[in-house]
Amino acid sequence: IICISGDRFEQIRKMYPAQKVLYMPKGVSPDEFAVRSRFSFRSFYGIPREQKMILCVSRIEPCKNQMLLLRLLRELVDRGSDVHLVIIGPVHSEIYHSELNAYINENKLGLRVKLIPGIAPDDPALIAAYQEADIFILPSFEEPFGIVVLEAWASGLPVIAANIGGIRHLVKDRVNGLVFEPDSLD
Repeated sequence: IICISGDRFEQIRKMYPAQKVLYMPKGVSPDEFAVRSRFSFRSFYGIPREQKMILCVSRIEPCKNQMLLLRLLRELVDRGSDVHLVIIGPVHSEIYHSELNAYINENKLGLRVKLIPGIAPDDPALIAAYQEADIFILPSFEEPFGIVVLEAWASGLPVIAANIGGIRHLVKDRVNGLVFEPDSLD
């Protein structure tokens, strides 16, 4: 049995002790992210160079917890930080997408956030987003593996991620990234 998720590997190994169970995580091609993209993500989306760009790539749905990032952005802006949040992902919950947009509007964050409902995995704009970001944050409540963490690392980005699911098998706190509890804004 081959498992691509560390959590699933542990579960399957316990369920089937007599079976050979292998943990074989997904991977990314570092070469794709090493070659500088010709696409200028910041220029295309109007993100000033002087602003620090926080990136999150994940499906738009409640279990991915992007609302936490919007709350973080509001706090950072209130403290005077010159930051811009970019959330990229296909919309899997229209209701949640509407909630995110409502929060952006209610808190007057429109000039500080781009909520981009999906860029194809092979689109040069996605690689450019990773390459031009300053930090990658993945705040998910659920994450079986977290291939986007590998993509961020391949782009040379520092990673901050929720300490859950497959992320626990990738990100080691203060070794190769920082981890936090997904319900903690601190």
